[in-house]
Amino acid sequence: MNNSLLFRCLVTALLVCATSSAYAQDTPATQDSAEPAAAADTPSADVPAPSDEAEDADAEEGDADEDGAGEDGVADEDRAGEDGVEEEAVAPALVDEDAEPTPENTGKAIIAPPPKTSPIADLAKASSNDEFVPLEDLDEAVLQSITPAKVYPFVDWSGSFRLRNAYKKNFDLDTFGTSAVPPPVEQYTPPNDQTTTPVDAEADTLWSTDMRLRLEPEINITESLRLHVEADLLDNIVLGTQQGNIERFGVAGVDKSQPIIKVNEAWAEIDVLSATFRAGRMDDQWGLGIFANDGDCFSCRVENPIDRLSLTIPVWEFYARLTADFPADGLATAPLTFAGQAYDAGQIDDVDQYTLAIFHQARTRQDRELRAHRLQVEKKPVFDGGLYFTYRTQRGFFQPNSGADAGELDRLDQGTLTYRGMQMYIPDLWFEMMYNPEPDMLLRVSLEAIGVFGNIDNAGTDPVGVSDDNDAVNCFDADTFAANEAICTSTGTGSDRKDASTTLSQFGVALESELYMGGPVRFGLNGGFASGGAERNWGFQSDASGHINSRGRAAMQFYRFSPNYQVDMILFREVIGTVTNAYYAKPWAQVRFFESPASRMEIQLDAIFSAAADPAGTPSAVVVDEISSGGNSLLGLEFDAAARYIESDQFQAELAGGILFPFAGLEPQINSQRLVPYGDQPLQYGQTFAPSFAWTIQANLNWHF
Repeated sequence: MNNSLLFRCLVTALLVCATSSAYAQDTPATQDSAEPAAAADTPSADVPAPSDEAEDADAEEGDADEDGAGEDGVADEDRAGEDGVEEEAVAPALVDEDAEPTPENTGKAIIAPPPKTSPIADLAKASSNDEFVPLEDLDEAVLQSITPAKVYPFVDWSGSFRLRNAYKKNFDLDTFGTSAVPPPVEQYTPPNDQTTTPVDAEADTLWSTDMRLRLEPEINITESLRLHVEADLLDNIVLGTQQGNIERFGVAGVDKSQPIIKVNEAWAEIDVLSATFRAGRMDDQWGLGIFANDGDCFSCRVENPIDRLSLTIPVWEFYARLTADFPADGLATAPLTFAGQAYDAGQIDDVDQYTLAIFHQARTRQDRELRAHRLQVEKKPVFDGGLYFTYRTQRGFFQPNSGADAGELDRLDQGTLTYRGMQMYIPDLWFEMMYNPEPDMLLRVSLEAIGVFGNIDNAGTDPVGVSDDNDAVNCFDADTFAANEAICTSTGTGSDRKDASTTLSQFGVALESELYMGGPVRFGLNGGFASGGAERNWGFQSDASGHINSRGRAAMQFYRFSPNYQVDMILFREVIGTVTNAYYAKPWAQVRFFESPASRMEIQLDAIFSAAADPAGTPSAVVVDEISSGGNSLLGLEFDAAARYIESDQFQAELAGGILFPFAGLEPQINSQRLVPYGDQPLQYGQTFAPSFAWTIQANLNWHF
């Protein structure tokens, strides 16, 4: 064998291997980025590109070269010499070691090797049109949003624990009965039965601490089947009222009215196609919460769940929800010893309710991500809102006989079915806009407006349907009612007949706003309005035993915000109980400092001015023959302040205080009736009292998980 020819072949092979190795190292990982390099290696116009057959032939030729012999068993180098190929054509001196291999310097077309890829990249390209991003190139925020795979069934645990301490000074306003908060018992309770002098007539301080542990497990049976439970353990229990706390000198105070465990919600949910069906006892939240409020806020006091069947369907960019509700089922039996199952004793006394809601709101994780992208990346305003419409009806109610012994079966006929004739239409509009054009600028405006319309043929508790001749009229029958409408909408007979019907016309509006323009300060203006009527003490009255009740049809014009929608610390939250027969304006400012993604501290200042919508519905109304008139519309001016430490919405420590300066609208007049009893004093006032200011300091700790 010619040694020089063997040497030239060896050098050529080494150059090809080195060039291929360098090309592979410089080739990007994706096909798209490899296109420029492949274009640079495209054969020139004077050298035709190899066809598929030529590539196959080269491959076969390569296999033969690898075996060291051709089809006839003769070595390639020997065959080349025998065919007369000139050695100078491939002389080492003519080879440029730094040049790219081309058809001109290799004698054949160079085929670019495929770019480096990973099996994961191939899988991603095969299953999606999105560009594959390696794990190491993902942003940390994106990695945190990746949800790990779940193994069904599993339980998602959430809940909260709170501890509240409140020091309340003069919450009865020194009016002895116009406030829903009575004075301390030592102010009007004597030490023994030999005197009427109270233990401490100057006492005006209430100080207590309460706690609540709430557990909200969600049992995920499959991806589309879920069960949810909300239970309160020691629901707002006042510390020191524990059961069986026997001390040396007796038993500590025991509050037996509160159950140790109270189940608020229990519902099941299933996803069918794109719809979601839910059934059971569940919370109900809509808009700002002046009507439907789930009571899940840090300072919420009451739970108001609803029993319902609910179907939610996505419609374009909106959601539609239709529900069949069970607000009240009237008379129901106790569990029978021989049957074991309680049941609804009749349908004619049921309250039937149906709700339709059409809304735009972020409900799913995808909704929230799209909303955040539009707000923070596209710098466009985000709009939420919708219509919540409720239709409610009741034909009658069961009126038990006074003093009747309510047994398991005997009580079913120990009373009368009283005609009610109620129809209510409740539209609730909600709108919210948020705009975040710059990192240091934010504008948020929220508005909710509600109206309650309808009529009630018998708004009281006394039965109707007795003619002047004492003939009974069955008002439940439609034809009979049409022929005796005046009798079916009034009580009594003859000259004592009184109209019992009423027309409903209630209104409520709440506005919230927030403006942030950089720096540590945020501020806004909130406001609200709730309709009222000419009925003293906000349409409420109390009896000698201290029970506070609505005054029937006279109170039907008072719209009342949900007590969980809290505006202040004293007047609406405690003295009145909620926003009703009033309008208010609340400018506020908040300063944030030591702010980080995980925690912050803040100080908030509020000022609340309030006045009555109808002065005749305040304690200052003049009462003549049970008819309220006059009165003063000014209610009060309150200043509240709070300092908070917040950590990732999972912990909040708050120290808050407030002071209320009551105005003349809270000053009781002679012959006005007390809202709450005051010792052994009569329910009616014998003199006027000027209200004095009240103040409070409260400390609250809240844990969420």
